[in-house]
Amino acid sequence: MNNNNAGSEGVRYVQQNSPHNMMALGDPLARTVPKEVLNTPGGFAWWYVDTINADGDGVVVIWSFGLPFLPGYLSQARQGRGLAARLRPSFNISVYQNGKRAFYLLQEYDPEQVSYDPSGNFRFGENRITKETPGRLSLHIQCPIPNCRSPLIGSLQLHGAPALLPEGHQPSDRLEHRWTPVLGPSKLTGQLNTASEQYVVNGAAYHDRNEGTQRLDNLGIKYWSWGRLVTSSYTFIWYLLFPDAGEPLAWGIQINIGGEISLHSPLTIHLHHQQRSIFGLTTWRHLKLLDTSGEPWLMATFGHRLDNGPFYARTSATVKTAHAHGVGLSEWVAPARVDQAIHRPLVRMAVHRVNGSNSPWLPLFSGPRSGRMKRLLSWNAQDGG
Repeated sequence: MNNNNAGSEGVRYVQQNSPHNMMALGDPLARTVPKEVLNTPGGFAWWYVDTINADGDGVVVIWSFGLPFLPGYLSQARQGRGLAARLRPSFNISVYQNGKRAFYLLQEYDPEQVSYDPSGNFRFGENRITKETPGRLSLHIQCPIPNCRSPLIGSLQLHGAPALLPEGHQPSDRLEHRWTPVLGPSKLTGQLNTASEQYVVNGAAYHDRNEGTQRLDNLGIKYWSWGRLVTSSYTFIWYLLFPDAGEPLAWGIQINIGGEISLHSPLTIHLHHQQRSIFGLTTWRHLKLLDTSGEPWLMATFGHRLDNGPFYARTSATVKTAHAHGVGLSEWVAPARVDQAIHRPLVRMAVHRVNGSNSPWLPLFSGPRSGRMKRLLSWNAQDGG
């Protein structure tokens, strides 16, 4: 790849080829995660569902084994004493209103509280994810909220066409890191309730999974940017992978209403207006991906951070393609910064161990945005950690 610094216009990368070892494309129709992934210390498997609208209202749900962001998980694996991925299960739900996070939980469960069967059904405590038919998923939510008598309760219904690899394209059998879009353009509907809040969910949705036997910080990825736009007819996905050495690789994915995947590569990358968060994480304001004819395949402008941390950020994104435009989501990750000792106390504040000890600051970062200070004060008054 050739790198041409465009001065005030940003940075341009001309991608010469697409093969790489940082990430492979998995089989959307596969129901199970290989046992090697679940049994590997430092391995990971997570399933991701989201929706967001133009007003900044949305929800993100992630259920996982070996989520790399859990405090202590990667650091223990680096030291050669890590736990198998299946021994660190977690469930995460974020709700956004008007472009701000209105509700948040990242909960870690004991392995005995979690089950997973070959049909693609999961149980995390009282939360249940059920695969009713191909392309239809039910999420029954019942999450305890730290220092709150009433849990988060509700149900979400996800439906769309199962994703299908292009004809003649074989899914990778490499287990180091596979990313898989599960559905084409989808719909997520439902309702979530706390004792004081009600969140109605109804919008275009996205669903994928990631799995791997290598530690996230051992994949040769210095930095990545992922994002998506979902309309009634198409899903557009981009992945920018910056290797430890060399220049970035762009993946472009388009999925139609029938679930058929189209791969777009090579792509020329234009990044404009570099930004750095208060935690030191680098992001960009604008992205443009050009196809081989030099025409824009996708353009994105990234909004303010919905979630912000030392190794991870989630932002809204205004996206335009030749076929569609609208609001999507984007994530930015720096794997080498994940689970560093200097950041770990901050991360612990936001992780709820359902049957374990917790940070005394947990209620300030968990549950509904309203009432957090009151829950924090009463939590510590009774030694609730």
